[in-house]
Amino acid sequence: MSIQFESRSLTLSVNSENGAIQGIVSEGELLTGMSEMFTLRMLEKETGEYRTFSMNDFPQFACSDNTLCYKGNREYPDWEIRCHIRTDNDALRLRTSMRNLPDSLQIDLVELPHVCVPYENEILWPFGMGCFIREPYKSKRPYHQFGFPYENF
Repeated sequence: MSIQFESRSLTLSVNSENGAIQGIVSEGELLTGMSEMFTLRMLEKETGEYRTFSMNDFPQFACSDNTLCYKGNREYPDWEIRCHIRTDNDALRLRTSMRNLPDSLQIDLVELPHVCVPYENEILWPFGMGCFIREPYKSKRPYHQFGFPYENF
């Protein structure tokens, strides 16, 4: 069973049991297959170490209106990740929010949606005017982070 979000040219299918992306279809062509909805990279404030969390770390899933809610993390049971989905003509807009973020963690990176693109498709990297990435190894963009500890905040 799946939950559908549709714009004029895009359809996002989400698994109703676990919240994973079942597929994104544009004008009848499957753009991505099954993948996790999100990946989070968090910074531990005290040690400066990075921790990665994925959708699988939040096993409880619910959908209400146009909001997907992930919770039930073993280490931080009150922590909730929410994905708000809005259709806007030809686009689907996804926005994330968090509730009860643990005091010991700081958000460093939110990758949502976590999309898998087949090698035969092209990726548009919105750098400057935009460019197509033709070699698969160029599909990973560099992440620029603030250093730790945060001295200039």
